[in-house]
Amino acid sequence: GYVYRESANYVEAEMHYRECIPLLERLSAGSLTLADAYDDLGGVMYANNKSDEAIAILSHALDLAEQSEDAAKIIANIHFHIAHIYNAQNDWVSSEEHFRKYISFIEGVEDIDRDMLSDIFLQYASVLIALNKNKEAIDVILRVLSLLPENNLQHIQDLHLKLGRLYNLEGDLAESEKHYADRITVLESVVDIDCGVLADAYDDLGIVMYANNKSDEAIAI
Repeated sequence: GYVYRESANYVEAEMHYRECIPLLERLSAGSLTLADAYDDLGGVMYANNKSDEAIAILSHALDLAEQSEDAAKIIANIHFHIAHIYNAQNDWVSSEEHFRKYISFIEGVEDIDRDMLSDIFLQYASVLIALNKNKEAIDVILRVLSLLPENNLQHIQDLHLKLGRLYNLEGDLAESEKHYADRITVLESVVDIDCGVLADAYDDLGIVMYANNKSDEAIAI
């Protein structure tokens, strides 16, 4: 199953994972081993466009893992997999619930990869935005901004754009203006920046400055 999964042959992978689980059950494998197997099966079922079945399988994996001690890592991983599927189904409420549980685990992990953590937080923020929980999304994106290395300019400017828009939606024009201005600073430090992108950034800043009663400055921008 693992070999077929790694080669993206999910049909064969699913078949072998399905054959593996009854063997594990006959061998009286522990609940954690079974949970891991069901988690693998759920992952390939999702890859095979069987989202609802995958959620059922992963939920069973979760039940099994919760019967075992020292299962925190696999429980967290299952929550992440379920959150990802619900996100793809636009079930934001369920996705948020499982993301929260996953994040509560990984925040306690030492030496976690910062790029991976940033990616997870951004996925979570997208769910919060879909739920119109902009203030919470802002907090999450600010955390991502603090995790990124200073030379990751493309990613940083995109986060400032997101923050500028979210603060604008929340009516905090001062913070919105700040992040739009910070985005421009980042963009202007990029070699061979697309002038159209930079023009759009100045346009965003000018609109917010006008809304912030800075008409003359907005016209100049």
